[in-house]
Amino acid sequence: AENIGLVESLLAAGMDCARINCAHDDVRAWARMIDNVRASGAKLGLSPRILMDLGGPKCRVVEVQAPDKYRLKPGERIELYADIEEAPPRALAFSISFPQVVDQLEPGRLVSFDDGKASAKVVEKSAGRAVLRVEAAREKGVRLKRDKGLNFPDTELTLPPLTAKDLRDLDFVADHADLVGYSFVQRIADVERLATAAAGFDPTTGDISLQTANSFMDAAARLSWAPMWLAGTVAARFPGVGVLPLT
Repeated sequence: AENIGLVESLLAAGMDCARINCAHDDVRAWARMIDNVRASGAKLGLSPRILMDLGGPKCRVVEVQAPDKYRLKPGERIELYADIEEAPPRALAFSISFPQVVDQLEPGRLVSFDDGKASAKVVEKSAGRAVLRVEAAREKGVRLKRDKGLNFPDTELTLPPLTAKDLRDLDFVADHADLVGYSFVQRIADVERLATAAAGFDPTTGDISLQTANSFMDAAARLSWAPMWLAGTVAARFPGVGVLPLT
């Protein structure tokens, strides 16, 4: 937002799309970023696109019951509770910001910690509780602490992919972006929800799992979008809109 020289150097090196992460900053900062990209592009005779990536729901660690500076290491077991107060006093346990997710997990499902720095598998399940076995982590382990993010890559969660903040952000995105990044897509209705919320806005990329790819294709067809594969991610090409190759 403040360094137009950096933007120019990136464009000169071949950048043709600038991604803005809507989980950070605000509309004033985003506007400055976009102005710098557009101005630098005009100066260099280029037409870079703007991709604004909606924040979406953030599942994070809320409470941890473990020794100070505890680290996840392969082979260890830790318990995930919807309510940390239900954990036995000596148990290694934690809770998360979306407690309803706990009862959506099943044995064999994966849980990813801190942007994939560690992964675990559900090995036991009961109401409000899941026992996880750490499957992978770096040699020194991965710290388990509050506010660290979690993902559930092979579980279809019943969480709305558009948060109240996303809906507010879409007012700005629809007026300023060329593409919008949309994560946590699980079902056809999620695609249709974005189409309704961003009425009048066309280009979209969808960060969705392979299990839901067919649902995306079906919804895209009904909405007159032309779905295609881009770098392992399903995206949508819209009538009359060129598709920027994303890598």
